[in-house]
Amino acid sequence: MFGLGLAITMFLKYLNYSTNPFWCTVDSASGGWNKTGLVLAVLALTEYYYRPTDLFPASPLPAGGVERSANSAAGEAKSYGRLAVVIGLGSFIHLIQTFLSDSGTMIAWTWTGFPIKGPTLHPFAGVVIASVCLGLNLSSLADTRLWGLVGIIGTTALYLFSNWLGFAGGIALTVYLTALIPSYFRIASVGPTSTIWGHALLVNCLIDVISVVTTAYAFVPFGWLVRERTDLVLLFTISAMEIGRWYGSALDLPSTEQLPTRSRARASRTKRWTMLSSLVLGAISLAASYNKMPTTTPELYHPDLRLFTAGIWTLHFGIDEPGHDSQWRMLELIRDMKVDVLGMLETDLHRFVYGNRDLTRAISEELGYYVDLGPGPNKHTWGAALISKFPILNSTHHLLPSPQGELAPAIHATLDIHGEHVNVFVSHNGQHEDALDRELQTTEIARILSETAEQPTIFLGYLVTKPHAKRPWPYQILMEDGKMNDIEIADKWRWCEYMAFRGLWRVSYARVHESDISDTEMQVGSFVSCGELCSYTGWKVLAT
Repeated sequence: MFGLGLAITMFLKYLNYSTNPFWCTVDSASGGWNKTGLVLAVLALTEYYYRPTDLFPASPLPAGGVERSANSAAGEAKSYGRLAVVIGLGSFIHLIQTFLSDSGTMIAWTWTGFPIKGPTLHPFAGVVIASVCLGLNLSSLADTRLWGLVGIIGTTALYLFSNWLGFAGGIALTVYLTALIPSYFRIASVGPTSTIWGHALLVNCLIDVISVVTTAYAFVPFGWLVRERTDLVLLFTISAMEIGRWYGSALDLPSTEQLPTRSRARASRTKRWTMLSSLVLGAISLAASYNKMPTTTPELYHPDLRLFTAGIWTLHFGIDEPGHDSQWRMLELIRDMKVDVLGMLETDLHRFVYGNRDLTRAISEELGYYVDLGPGPNKHTWGAALISKFPILNSTHHLLPSPQGELAPAIHATLDIHGEHVNVFVSHNGQHEDALDRELQTTEIARILSETAEQPTIFLGYLVTKPHAKRPWPYQILMEDGKMNDIEIADKWRWCEYMAFRGLWRVSYARVHESDISDTEMQVGSFVSCGELCSYTGWKVLAT
């Protein structure tokens, strides 16, 4: 039943724009069903309290020889195998949290940009949910020793490859994990429940922290030990799971035939209804995901003009000041500002610590945008995303040089804006403490920008510099080496976010303080695509 509940949760999150509607961080203003959840919880507890005792399954151990056999197995677990089961169970929980908390996580791991070369959220989120349902019906295979190869091959493919091959590995890992749920829970039930599960959760917490440090190494003492080493985390968890499973398979557990009649009957009914429910849920998930495939192109805010509005916004993981999910409040501001192209920073939430969420879901689907998620969770950055009303013809993901501090993500995309190809560069430089990183990162950005010096270009990024600061500060490197123009040279109150352009007519510029949606403002600028009217003298664009 745990596996079925996992599939239902994934489906609910998919329908609710990657947010669990029962979470305390989601209120009614952000798509939450908190009151509904409380009512359902009260009803469930009431039913459980008044449930007739004959509906509960009997003990899985009959009296006599089988009980002695199980006691012997528990003794073995206590003597030399309990640690293997505990570590394996803790690793199992971590992998479920990491990969099976949201149907879009596997897709985010394998996404590489435009033109599309792999799976997209719609309809392949439905395929992920259906894979969970499939795994629930293959639990009998999980008792075989060769089943571990499915998990090892799937994990390796997901980590090493992108696009379709990586996604295939992710599907294999999904089926492997969900098929193991019944057998692993049965192995864990051999010892004292509180001891096994309590220690397993401690192991899980430790692995969780280490997995976060692979990205947050710059903020943790000795974090460099696991910097960008998700491979080590995956290797340890899969190995620990298999060791615990191999040990558990050697225990002398009672077979189904040895259980009391009532327990066998209830187990049979549970298995039958789980199979039927999972098949129905899988079919519904596939249908719902195909139904969500876009059938129309995004509507432009100014279809009759060559005008468009671009912006940059550091969203700080989509949590507002009161601590609630801010997707819908973000949507309202973006709609009100009529932003056509927006660079979004600190957006990679496909990690269990952020709830495995996608901040672009509600915005792109409700307002109509093309989306490029940027480097995925396996690239160890805080994330960058690009949403656009205009078609994204091509996009390349970059990891900028970061020898000392945190990794800096970047997206270099080409958009079809009113029939003209315009380059858009979105990036997030490192922190103030890492001056060398910022210098190297901006130098690389400028190099990429200078390669298309004759094309209209917009820079939307996070630099951490004072306006007009000389080298080695990023400002001068970007503007001069990148052959760009500051959108507002008179604005001396910037520090993190900057906009720059060339080959376009700059019409307006604004810094929007958006209350408590985020602790960082949105910067927007309007431009006119001027085509052949723009001329170049060296790198200086006359249309400023």
